Amino acid sequence: MNEINIYGHDLVTALRDSADSCPSKKLADLYNSLSTNITSGGNLGEFFEKRSETLLLDYRLERERYTRASETFIDVYISIVIAAPMILMLLLMMIQVSGLGLALTPTMLSLIMILGVAGVNFVFLMFLRLKQPAQ
Repeated sequence: MNEINIYGHDLVTALRDSADSCPSKKLADLYNSLSTNITSGGNLGEFFEKRSETLLLDYRLERERYTRASETFIDVYISIVIAAPMILMLLLMMIQVSGLGLALTPTMLSLIMILGVAGVNFVFLMFLRLKQPAQ
């Protein structure tokens, strides 16, 4: 509106200028497509309908990819945070009972496992936060 009211540009020029200064790639593409559609004399209702369908499909595909990646992360999480500490605790107890290994009490082993699981949980949550798509 400022480009039109203050600078006196026409709608097509204002849309192209806004597309050049827009930080969003998708919004800039929408502005450029809209200006092309106006210049060519296309049907705006049909343009917006098709454009919204395309953007919605892209959004759904992006969410589906994220969901599948999250399912993989859940499998990794279950194996690392749930199964691995139990197996490691069992292994360390067997080593301690046989007298071959470390001189750790069961309380110390439990504390090490709890701290290890908490650390892995923290790292896993940060990893998921970094992999989450932008809103």
